[in-house]
Amino acid sequence: MLTRSQTLASRRELVAGLIPRPPNHISRVSSPPPAKIAILDHTAALGGGEIALLNFVRLLDRSRYEPVVVLFSDGPLRDRLAAAGIRSILVPLSAKVVNARKDTLGARTLVKIPQLISALGFSVRLIEYLRSEGFALVHTNSLKSDLLGGIAAKIARIPVIWHVRDRIEADYLPASERGTGSVSSVGE
Repeated sequence: MLTRSQTLASRRELVAGLIPRPPNHISRVSSPPPAKIAILDHTAALGGGEIALLNFVRLLDRSRYEPVVVLFSDGPLRDRLAAAGIRSILVPLSAKVVNARKDTLGARTLVKIPQLISALGFSVRLIEYLRSEGFALVHTNSLKSDLLGGIAAKIARIPVIWHVRDRIEADYLPASERGTGSVSSVGE
């Protein structure tokens, strides 16, 4: 005859066998894969915006986001990103365009045919790269990446966040570069 404790144990085993359990390699609650985000900057020189970019991607929740920093030129930022375990890719842009000053942008840029052709070729390569990687979002980090990357993201049909680190005033930014989308700002 079975003791009471043996009877309870055999009942627990029987009941436990009736309840399906997930295999050990499958979690009970699965999370969606991290959203892939392209973070664009025209330079890899270490300026204030680039240091802020580095700090930003270091602090991103990797269970929710997969950052890929897309740089238009090479420099020390790439080494810092690699040391932090952050993937970066170089989509080269002509040094003449990368080094162009903001006060030379605008309608006068259109007469600089070689730079315009270079920027158009770059834009096509950037659009192809953004589409091929399946990014959920493009985040731009500099004025040139706002313009070139923002347009490329729109053409690739990927939502874009412009991070403008400049004043948006007539005395500072050419009129052709202001008012190209909806703007949310923090601060004054």
